[in-house]
Amino acid sequence: MMDPRPGGAPTVLRMVLGKRLQDLREQAGISFEQAGRALDVTHATIRRMEKAEVGLKLPYVEKLLHTYGVT
Repeated sequence: MMDPRPGGAPTVLRMVLGKRLQDLREQAGISFEQAGRALDVTHATIRRMEKAEVGLKLPYVEKLLHTYGVT
């Protein structure tokens, strides 16, 4: 059984979103460190978000999309 909590085991949707955020970050030419500064988190947190190892909060996703130039 999968853990339904936001920080629990990765779900398919969280994995897809993480991969998409990684693709967008790379297309924008932004490093883990730069993305982390935009959210005031460490580069390791960005890496964990992209690998679906931590839950994604809507304000973080919105801020990353803005940072990556997605309208």
